[in-house]
Parts: sequence; C-alpha cells; structure tokens
Amino acid sequence: CGGTTLALQDNNNTVILAPRINLIKNKGNQHADALVWYSGVRECKNMGRECKKLEEYLDWCDKNGKRYKILTTYDSFIKMSAELPREDRINNTNEPNTLKFTCDWHIVVDEFQQLLLDCSFKASIEKKLLDVLSKFDYVTYMSATPLPKDILKELKLDALPYWELDWEHIEKVKVINVICDQCTPISGAKRIIEKLPNWHLTAKDSKGNTVECKEAVFFVNSVTAIVNLIHAKELKPEECNIIVANNAENEDLLKQLNKLNNDPANPFKIGSIPLKGEAHKPYTFCTSTAYMGVDFYSTNALTFVVSDTKSTVTSVDIALELAQIVGRQRLKDVNPFANEVYFIHNNAEEVQIEHMYEQIKKAKKTASLQIRMLEEAILKQEYLHEYNTSEECIEDIKKGFIARYNTYKAELWTSFISKTDTVSGYEFNNLTELALKYSVNQLNDVMTKGVNTLINSTSTMHTDTKLTLSAKVIEEVVNVIKRVNADRILAELALDTKRYMELREQRKATGSRIVIGKGYNELTDTPEGIEAQGTKGEVNAVFDLSGKDYILAEKCNYKYKTFKGMVLLNKRYLPLFIAYLDSRLLNKSFDSKKEIKEVVADFYKRQSIPLTAKATDIEDFGYKIVQTSTKVAGVKTNIFKVEKV
Repeated sequence: CGGTTLALQDNNNTVILAPRINLIKNKGNQHADALVWYSGVRECKNMGRECKKLEEYLDWCDKNGKRYKILTTYDSFIKMSAELPREDRINNTNEPNTLKFTCDWHIVVDEFQQLLLDCSFKASIEKKLLDVLSKFDYVTYMSATPLPKDILKELKLDALPYWELDWEHIEKVKVINVICDQCTPISGAKRIIEKLPNWHLTAKDSKGNTVECKEAVFFVNSVTAIVNLIHAKELKPEECNIIVANNAENEDLLKQLNKLNNDPANPFKIGSIPLKGEAHKPYTFCTSTAYMGVDFYSTNALTFVVSDTKSTVTSVDIALELAQIVGRQRLKDVNPFANEVYFIHNNAEEVQIEHMYEQIKKAKKTASLQIRMLEEAILKQEYLHEYNTSEECIEDIKKGFIARYNTYKAELWTSFISKTDTVSGYEFNNLTELALKYSVNQLNDVMTKGVNTLINSTSTMHTDTKLTLSAKVIEEVVNVIKRVNADRILAELALDTKRYMELREQRKATGSRIVIGKGYNELTDTPEGIEAQGTKGEVNAVFDLSGKDYILAEKCNYKYKTFKGMVLLNKRYLPLFIAYLDSRLLNKSFDSKKEIKEVVADFYKRQSIPLTAKATDIEDFGYKIVQTSTKVAGVKTNIFKVEKV
C-alpha cells in the first residue's frame, strides 16, 4: 500500500487533501467508510446517503465507532476547513476560536509537489491553501516525488521534520526512451494504436504464467489530442476509457467526437478508473488528472507516456510527473508489463534560458509596480471629493485596476497577482515566480543533462536496453515512430507503385515537370518502381510541381520537416506564394541575395511552413536571379535582379 492508504487506515481523525478529483474518487471507491468531499459532492458509501453537512458524517462515525476519514481536494479544503470542529466546540466553551483548529485533526497533503506545479494556473488558491494549513497543529506533506529542499525553503516548509520512507523490495520501472525526431509524439501514438493489436505481445508473470497484452494506457495531457487519436484510428466507445477532468470544455470536445462517430445510442463519455476486479477496456486515455496517486489494476496493460516538449501543456516533467506515472500500475506480480513504460517524446528545442529568467524578472517588477500603484491610490484617494463615501472611491479605484488587469491579461505579469482579503483586494504572489523559475530550471536540465540522465537520477525509474519484453517489441515501437515521417500528410499522399504508374501516364499527358527539392536530380521513372538518384543520395519522397499528386517510396531518409514544408508550399500555398513573389521580388533589384532570402523567409513564417529559406528557393518556381554589377561613387557594386524564366 501507499501513504494515502496508510492515512486512511490509521487511528487518527484525518483529512486527506489531493490535487485532483479523480484521485479523490479513486481512493473513495476503495475505502467505503471515507467521506468524499469536492465541488457539490458529499458522499460516504457505507452511509448509504449524501451528507448535506459535515456534522452528519461525524455523527455517523461516532455512532459506529469509526475514526473520521475525509477525502477532499486542495480547493475544496479551503471552504470545508471552516466546518471542522474547533477547540471551543470540543471543550464545550462558548467563546469562539477562529484561529486555532483542534489538535485532534491530522491533515495529510497528498502529492504536495502540486502546490508548486499548479501555480501555473491557480497560484491564488495555492497561496490561500498554505495560509489555511498554517493554522493546523498536525500537517503532513506527502509525496513519492517531493519538491527539492531549496523549494521547500521558499514555501517555508523547510523547518518541518523531513522523513524519507525506504520501501523494501521496490523494483525500479524500466523506461524505454523513444525519441520522435521525425514526427510529433502524438503521431507516434497514432501508429502504435494501429500496430498494437498485431503485436500479440506475451510475457511471463511472477508465477511463470504466460500473459498476453490486450490493453494499452496512454498518458497524454491534452483532451484535444485524445479526441484526435480516437477519431483518427476510428476507435469505438466500447474500446475506450477516457479519464479526463469532468468540465464543460471537455464535455464539448466529446460532443464533437460523438458527432463524428454518429452513433447516438453509444456515445463517448468521460470515464472512471476501474477498481480491482472490474473490467477494463482495450484503450485507456488519461490526462494529468490521473498522473498521480490513482491506482490502476490491469492484469495485462502496457503503458505509454506521450510528451510534446514544444508545449508547456503536453510536456511531461520527468522528475515529478513521469516518476509518478510509472507507479500507477499496481498489480506488478500479475501484470508482467507493469514494470515497463514507453516514454514517447521529442527533443526539447533550444531556448535562451537567460532570456526566460529576464522575462520573469521583468514581469515580477511590473506586477509589483501595479500593486504598489493600486495601494497608493487607495491610500491617497486624490479624487475623494467626487464621491459620496470613501468606500465608493475605493471601489472605483479597484474597478480601474481590474480593467487594466483584464486589458493585459495575456501578459506574464498578470499571473503574479492574486486576490486577497486586504483593503486593496490584490497582492503580489511569490508562488508564481517560484513555479516559473522551477519550470525553466527543469527545461534547462532536459537540454543540458538529457532525458536518460534525468530518468536514471530518480529513485523509481531507470533506462535499460535489457528488457524482459522481447527485443522485437522495442524494435517495433521505435520503427513505428520512425516511419511516421509525415503523419496525416503522408497517410494521404503515400501511393503504391500501381497507382504511381497510373499517375505517371497522367503527368506525361499534361507535360508537368517532376521535382524532388533542392539538391536532387529529376525523377527517373522505371517500370519496377520509384527511383530517384541525386546528389544527396537515395530519395524517398517526390512530388510534382503542379501540386496535384505526390509519391512516397518505401525507404525513408528525407527529413520530415523538409518534406512537409515542400508539400505545404506546393499543395496548399503555391498560388499565394507566386502572387507574393510577383509583388515583392519580380523585376526588382536588391543589394544582396540575403534581402531576397528574407522575403522568402517572411512568407514561410507567415504561413507556418517548416522550411529554411534560401534565396535560390524561388528558382524552383519559375524565377531566376540575375546578377549584374555597377559602379557607385567609383566603387564596384553587385546588383541582384529577380526575373521570370
């Protein structure tokens, strides 16, 4: 069992705080005497009815000789704490004590690393929670992936006793590090879903029994990506368990999926995590709502973690999130696949770390200035004479501040400001700065140390090529990723030899010229198949300049970005590109080729075309660069003019 289970089974009156509703529901379903409290939910399974007030549950526990065990979220605890019995009530005194809670309550903050990580979107709530927790005598902050001690100091938790539990016989989970250097991680996940049923993976459990993998769990922190995965692979509701936050936005996304599925009698729904012994579906998709603390009891599931480092939403923090995910499968004796996780990710893009720190510093300064201006305005009340009362004046000053805040809400400095009970109504929140700096530090670690090093530095994971699963499985996963060179575009454009031969006849009739991109010779047609020999070696992808059709050969070594960029340029933006070149370059003179390249680069950037611009790119589209020279003030100067071929 884990720490949460211990807290639910010990002899203390305990309130357990968790950062996610799914964690609360999962634990509540396994402990029927506990009161589950979040949003509008107040229920205890063994009571057999909903509790309208906390007192009803406490009375039920007293009558049945049970200790109080309450499961609630960080957010809900702030309000719920006001209903907990206080010392004055316990001692039957009439004098209220609003500052001190009874020492009989033990508060357990589960997965407390989220106090920091969640500051990216609710710093105000986390700050208020820490304030409320400071009023209790017994608070335990618990996590399998605790925050670094320098962060604990910033949170003013460093003075608390620090205990590290050494669990015996803990086997590190093997992480198979699969890098998507030629496709997005989501594209890799699509191909894995497609290939998985044909793998017929088997392995031996702890008793020597052969177990076949019939389930897959995908952790990917994007409901949009999950919906796209399900739709792209044409999965059915009976095949999918979707574990995401239960909110209006996610419900709308599932409604869109149901429209595409067109089966009103069998809709996709937000699911729940099956309990031990309950049936599982072949595919389970989870967002960060199930990254931590929850218990999966699958007997044969394989786990995939999908991380896109180019997005803060879908990027998985190795030290605090991946380390949590690898521990979700609980039946390690029964499920031989439970101790292996496939980490599908792309490489972190190079970023200017110092620039990011400078942006944080600048935002902090701006936020501090805004708060100071607000407080000074309330203090001075220069235009008090225009109002009936001081309260009206202050209210109007606040409205002006809110209007300014909303105007610049997209800017970073606004995230440093939190609501408070002070006269001004707002204050500077240092937790935001702490969270941002932590995120930048993690990104810097990924870039400087590498994924493998970070994985091996944790206490729960390690990378290993000597796996209990067959080498064939690893090879399949890696090859599946490598073959996804152009995701949807390649799926639409890949043609077999037979269709190619038909298209070749059409091209001969239209007389269109085939090009392969910069550095390659023209296409050579042979009856046996598709070949193209060029100065850069064998080519896998070619397309026709008219933008009507494309070919993909079997062997792949053409860079994904280059191919995708050329496809976009020829297929989607060719007329626009020609018009753009005519207006910006045609019959105009330039001092250098660099100026021509900048014009081309501007178009690529505007249309999000993943190509590295060169001045000579225009030569593939019916233009030529004519170089002449002239004398200016007696100095010879080169002139570059763009003309039609």
